[in-house]
Amino acid sequence: MNLFRVSLFLSLFFAAGLKAQDEIELEISPEEPTDRDEVVVTVSGEFPHTGVWFEDIDHGLQGNRPVIEMHIFDCGIGGQMIVPWVEAINWGRLETGRYEVIVLLYYRFQDEEEDGPYMMDGSFSVTEGEPYVIEIELTEGWNPVSSYIEPDEPDIRSLFTTLTDEGILRFVKDAGGRFYWPEYDFNNIPQWNVNEGYYVNVSEDTELTFEGGGIACNHPIPLRRGWNIAAYFPEDDIEAYYAFRNIRNILITAKDNEGRFYNPGHRFNNMEPLTRGQGYMLKVSENGVIEWCLQQ
Repeated sequence: MNLFRVSLFLSLFFAAGLKAQDEIELEISPEEPTDRDEVVVTVSGEFPHTGVWFEDIDHGLQGNRPVIEMHIFDCGIGGQMIVPWVEAINWGRLETGRYEVIVLLYYRFQDEEEDGPYMMDGSFSVTEGEPYVIEIELTEGWNPVSSYIEPDEPDIRSLFTTLTDEGILRFVKDAGGRFYWPEYDFNNIPQWNVNEGYYVNVSEDTELTFEGGGIACNHPIPLRRGWNIAAYFPEDDIEAYYAFRNIRNILITAKDNEGRFYNPGHRFNNMEPLTRGQGYMLKVSENGVIEWCLQQ
């Protein structure tokens, strides 16, 4: 039996005696996760009922059990409508071991009391993996950089040891104005935050090397009102108008290191497609969250 892709069939009984069979599918990505990966659990399926929508979806990690709880309401009778749905949950990096995924489905028909839960389950095993290694090209002067892996050693001094030993690193600065100045051995950046981008100033062209665990493409990045420097995770380059679609209602301006910018309010964009390893300045009108890879 495939432990990473489980299809289960549920029979739901309606007040009118109608019997329907629903196909629910759990998918684990990657299919063979290691402790270097971020595991994404996706629940998908089709409900052949009329007027179905989701009232609430909740999820959390309880011990070694990722639990997904769904509340579904059916407002009508008669006829059928196919309602596909997908819910992806990023559980973050997990310790090695076996995980049992539990899905609790609560179903309510018209004005009746909530029924269920109908339980589905699946499982996956996390094994020990080798660290990912990335190399980010730096040019002389200021560079906005970000990492699409979570460094094993997030301490700022440790991350830049090679560049400081070579006498190449001048400054590292974050969006909050905190900085690392190796010439004077001064640092007030707590540690590398994978959600954020940083400005790195070097005296000559070089490379910055990281080792660590993978970050899922749809890993959520919290944004504060005002200016942020956001990391960029996707493997593919994405056009700005598409990349920022889920924060378009709060995005004021997005900028790259060359001064090119995207302004959705004025429908202006001269930015090049967003590229892995770069950091991007985002000014937002209120707190929010950006996810680069959304379900379609």
